[in-house]
Amino acid sequence: MTAYNKSWVDALIVKTFSKKLLQKQLLSESQYQLVKEKFFENFYTPNIFICIGLFFFTFILVSCSAALVIWVSIDYIKSASAAAGLALFLSFAMLISLEFIIKSLRHYNSGVDNAFLYIASISFVTGIFLIFIDYENFMPILIICLVFFISASIRYGDKILTILAFLCASGIIFRLVIMSESFLFSYMPFILFLFGLACYFFSIKILKKSIYRYRHAQMQTLKICCLLFMYLYVNLYFIKELYTLSSLFLTIKGGISFAFILHYSNILVPIIYLYRGIKKKDRDFIHAGLITLIFSIYTFYHFSYSVNLNLLLLLSGFLLVLICWLLIRYLKRNSLNFTFIEENEDDFNLNSEAILISQSLGTSQTHEQEMKFGGGEFGGAGAGGEY
Repeated sequence: MTAYNKSWVDALIVKTFSKKLLQKQLLSESQYQLVKEKFFENFYTPNIFICIGLFFFTFILVSCSAALVIWVSIDYIKSASAAAGLALFLSFAMLISLEFIIKSLRHYNSGVDNAFLYIASISFVTGIFLIFIDYENFMPILIICLVFFISASIRYGDKILTILAFLCASGIIFRLVIMSESFLFSYMPFILFLFGLACYFFSIKILKKSIYRYRHAQMQTLKICCLLFMYLYVNLYFIKELYTLSSLFLTIKGGISFAFILHYSNILVPIIYLYRGIKKKDRDFIHAGLITLIFSIYTFYHFSYSVNLNLLLLLSGFLLVLICWLLIRYLKRNSLNFTFIEENEDDFNLNSEAILISQSLGTSQTHEQEMKFGGGEFGGAGAGGEY
């Protein structure tokens, strides 16, 4: 399914996690070197700055090459279908080049492979749009793009394509409800909210299974995306603007049932996010709560014309600072359950993983406290085994 070498990806996961253990002093330097030797991978993955440079350089170079092909073929492009055929041809050419870059040149999130993937996606969407440009119904475009984005995101593990697939699926549901011309239209925000909730639980289920470790980064992105869009789907300002924009292309009849719920959800959803984030020690909920709180303040200003904007910005900034200060104070006071230090994994999980890696390397590791395990099966990040 994935285009990248799975054994190399597993090795990269183990090496990345082992580096965190080294920084926590749960692995020695010699053990870390053994991990690097035992878990071999030969991907080309430069640092973030080189990745950004390679991405923009490749994107500009390939775009100019595609423009040159279009310029040479301009005399033969006399209809939308011909332009669509050329766009689809460029898209498939980019995908073939991408496969060569991954298989032969061993690029893995180097910026070059990302640029080829995005250019191929843009060309594909452009070609499909040109094919159905004369159709008033956008459903075929959404369905075909959804299939493409899902297939490409599974094949190449890209986060942005995962978000685009989610948006396409939301657009399909929106269009289906409008086409039904039934009472369901009055409950559009709640239908979209339930769809986002279903996608959220799907991402949580995938994140809990190590067999889908290649999809964890995508599912983490999908989880955050669902949290933000679930709020937008029950935000009165967003729904109002969505209906206004859709009325330019579609025939919309009727209004929203239980619209008063959208007024209360504007404040309740950020509070629920913040509460769950603190209760479950989930940073994603805390970040989503703070972001949606900012949008709630803007929504309040939009429907309250008598409020002075400068005063509202001052009070909202003070409110956000106050919430952050209270959260930090609460987290520091409950040091047994929470920590203010930035950390991605629980210390016990790190310590247990360090023991497993140490045993797999056959090298002893000194710990301040002796920890005894009663046997069982343990699966590391791609290493696997029984202890």
